Amino acid sequence: PTSGPSISLHFSQDGSKLVTGYGHDTIVEVCSFNTQTGVVHPLFRGWDVHRGVKYYPGIMEFSKDSRFLYIHASCVTSPPIGYPAKLVLQYDARATDSMQFAQSRIIIDSTALLSECVTQLGPDGKLYFGENGVDSVGCFNNPEILGPGCGFQLNAVSLDGHGSWGS
Repeated sequence: PTSGPSISLHFSQDGSKLVTGYGHDTIVEVCSFNTQTGVVHPLFRGWDVHRGVKYYPGIMEFSKDSRFLYIHASCVTSPPIGYPAKLVLQYDARATDSMQFAQSRIIIDSTALLSECVTQLGPDGKLYFGENGVDSVGCFNNPEILGPGCGFQLNAVSLDGHGSWGS
């Protein structure tokens, strides 16, 4: 694995994959995980680059069926004019190498300015994301569907004026 502190570490729901992103680095490392032995085997590294601009991988989470990996990414520097500061990305978690991984990338959203975001799989199979100080929770309504059909929705559930992290 890459050196440096991991800022995000997630197992796929079926336990076969482990992904991690590192602080101040644009690398996403994808590994296989043996649920019987606990052995981690690095498969490949991917990079979040959009039109030549680098993005840090932030919060990551797998769909319930482990088919898709969702990443909330932030631009490494102030983005050039016309480039988004944040991206919500979907990748095919079944990719076997970095080329397949990169080619599977779909930009789900480039307008939301999510920061200090946390994503969690809910018991209903939806992916929920909360943002520090925001009085609602967003949602991927159909995270097992490819592309826009995943149903990315900001402000999906109101928290009745309370911030999603208790503010």
